[in-house]
Amino acid sequence: MSNAAAPVFRSPLHGCAPLQGRLEGPGGRPVVALRDLSLCDRIGFKGIGSTPWLAAHACDLPQRPNLLTRAVDGLTVGRLAASEYVLLSDRADEHLLLNRLRASYGTDRPADCYLVPKADGQAMLELTGACAFDVLAKASPIDFRPLAFPAGSIAQTTCARVTVQILHVGVEPHPAVLLLVDTSYALHLWDSLADAMREFGGPGKHAGTVVQPTERR
Repeated sequence: MSNAAAPVFRSPLHGCAPLQGRLEGPGGRPVVALRDLSLCDRIGFKGIGSTPWLAAHACDLPQRPNLLTRAVDGLTVGRLAASEYVLLSDRADEHLLLNRLRASYGTDRPADCYLVPKADGQAMLELTGACAFDVLAKASPIDFRPLAFPAGSIAQTTCARVTVQILHVGVEPHPAVLLLVDTSYALHLWDSLADAMREFGGPGKHAGTVVQPTERR
């Protein structure tokens, strides 16, 4: 029997502390805040068999590409194409439904449905606050006005000249977006957003002290 320790997964943004802009409004809420969610549980599925298989496992699927649904248990389901999905948890611990899908996929072997281990190749950043879209507009060509990019929308575009997927996950109590980017560009994107936050009171790139976990087993 092997006594090898479980592998440790390190965020590509290891060492980058959460950043925030100036405080405003009731309770002194930051107008913009950036944090690394790369250690949160997530997974993807693609192929023409993915839609019926996920639906059979009680997944609330968006009706068309570039839309997302948001469950009460912290799970976001994004439809990236007609037969491609990403499922994201906003918690660092393993998500019950995602674990169940992994286990079922191993036993069901659904036809034309392929598991995509998103956590291995993509970093996940969260940008929140009343000025979140003002920050994004400095680095991306997308029209982020509410009528053009309402909550529940997905933009597959460029930000800071790298390919990203931007998911508008909510507007209450403040706008919130998730950004998925290839791990090799994660630090570049982080630094670019940090620079854009300076106008809103942000400290700039690589500022602060790490106060959140950046590794998991």
